[in-house]
Amino acid sequence: MLAITLRESRSASHNGWSACLHDRGEFMLSRHYEITHIVDRVGGGDSFAGGLIYGLNALGNHRDALEFAVAASCLKHSIPGDFKSLPRAEVEQLSEGRRFGESPEVAESHKSHVRHPHSLSALSSTYNVTL
Repeated sequence: MLAITLRESRSASHNGWSACLHDRGEFMLSRHYEITHIVDRVGGGDSFAGGLIYGLNALGNHRDALEFAVAASCLKHSIPGDFKSLPRAEVEQLSEGRRFGESPEVAESHKSHVRHPHSLSALSSTYNVTL
């Protein structure tokens, strides 16, 4: 298995962020995020690796593990320092494309009004992330 983060550096405080994973059977590309107002890039790769390890052990498949890992590393960009524990529920919400506090049903209704599901607006005022 091989997993790689894909950073698109637009400026020091604005990056595109995604990842890919090859599991010898399938090549997967994650959801793409636009991270604006980056607080700290330190720990982004480590949080991806930790999220992937967690996802491979706790989630149902490699696709879900990849999405969880890239969401965790995306959120880490909004936290100063090289270590911070992220609440699992917040990482899951982001990996599922939901705004914080939004139910899956409401998230689905938003997607139907948007041309491309990855262009949803910022998820919360806490995290400066756009899907």
